[in-house]
Amino acid sequence: MRIDFIIGIPRSGTTLLSTRFRSNPNVLSLLESKLSIAVIKDVKSENGKFLKTEKLIVKLNKKLHKTDYSIVNDPLLKLNNIQPTSAIEAIEIISSCIRYRNHPTAKRVIDKNPQFTWYVDKISNAFPSARFIIMNRDPRGFVLSKRQKRKKENFIFTVSFLAILWRQFQKKIKKIKAEHGGKTTEITYEKLCSNPELELECICKFLDLQYSKNMLEGHELNIDYSKNFERKKIITNDLSKNINTSRLYAWKTELNRRQILRIEVICRREIKAMKYNTEFNPSILTKYWILVTAFPFRALAELRMILIHIKYN
Repeated sequence: MRIDFIIGIPRSGTTLLSTRFRSNPNVLSLLESKLSIAVIKDVKSENGKFLKTEKLIVKLNKKLHKTDYSIVNDPLLKLNNIQPTSAIEAIEIISSCIRYRNHPTAKRVIDKNPQFTWYVDKISNAFPSARFIIMNRDPRGFVLSKRQKRKKENFIFTVSFLAILWRQFQKKIKKIKAEHGGKTTEITYEKLCSNPELELECICKFLDLQYSKNMLEGHELNIDYSKNFERKKIITNDLSKNINTSRLYAWKTELNRRQILRIEVICRREIKAMKYNTEFNPSILTKYWILVTAFPFRALAELRMILIHIKYN
């Protein structure tokens, strides 16, 4: 049993990629949760109980009830009876109780969560054989997608804050690649959508999995529409389609000129390093003004990072 992880920028195709592995009957591609982190904490705890994992599994069970996943045995009972001493052993027990459609017990688990990007060291120590697929994306596409995802107007969905958030992820990704190079591969949303077969073949080779053309096809998902109907309907429709480029450069028409300029100025170094083209060549005065007005959002972004660490630790 081995577990691998899909991490990286939110709204960069992490869900799109994770659903592609569901065509492989030997792979269990988990729904997004904090299960792996909960397991790591519980294995390290001295009381020998899986309290954090229990809370996550209870939530996950409610979530799975109205999807194409099912729980065939009681994972909590098995955990308490066997008392695993390692995180990978605990994940193996849990995954043996989860089925996707009519697939058999999986030999490989893939866990997807962009927030795991901040905990790669901890995850790598707990799962030494794990490999990490890092998803990345043009900052302008990221900002547009995050703003479209919001349920209501919110201060943190301003362009400046999201551009700074994107930069924070880039710094962390750079560090991960430097410290865990052989265990990581980076894929951009643009490349995945433009040349899906080549990128999926490379990913499968990296993970020692057999590639299948079925991975190119969309997967209709059984999702409960009772809450957030419109958003979940959009997600279902998007994931049920074959990988395509229809939304690749939507930011060019759906963000205004000032928004694009602001993103390009704030993320200028990273955009250049990633070889994305820019739309504008602003004056020094314009750059200075944008950076000054964006400064308060840096403090907000740092506060967000502190809250994330408190939440996961």
